[in-house]
Amino acid sequence: SGINEMSTGSAEASQDGIGPVGWAGIGAVSWSHDGTDGARSLEVGPFGAWISEPILVQPGTIYGVMADVKGSRGNVIIEQLGPTGVILNALTRAMSVVNVSSFTTLDDAVPVAPGVGYVRIRLESGFLGATTFDDIRLWKQ
Repeated sequence: SGINEMSTGSAEASQDGIGPVGWAGIGAVSWSHDGTDGARSLEVGPFGAWISEPILVQPGTIYGVMADVKGSRGNVIIEQLGPTGVILNALTRAMSVVNVSSFTTLDDAVPVAPGVGYVRIRLESGFLGATTFDDIRLWKQ
């Protein structure tokens, strides 16, 4: 069984054709046609970020996280939240990519700490340029 940040398991769905459902953009972000499968993807400019809505998880469980990433110093970070939405245990960096010219699939296992009720996925770019993220998934191991 698994859960995804969206019902489709991908960041390519959109209700209005403009922005991805369930994600909030910070800074220089865009919704582009540059996915690994020719569909849409999330693009983040320097120091920008896309942040998912909270995703319900089971405390003490290990989750897998995966994303297709292209760009410079792009990071996929898992924020662990308490039942009231307060960030716990600081940020757990799941994975990063540096200077990749084509999409690379990154995946990692993230142990959810006791007391955590939700996680959020944060897609961040560094200072060297834009990063593109596609097909972001989170599932129970």
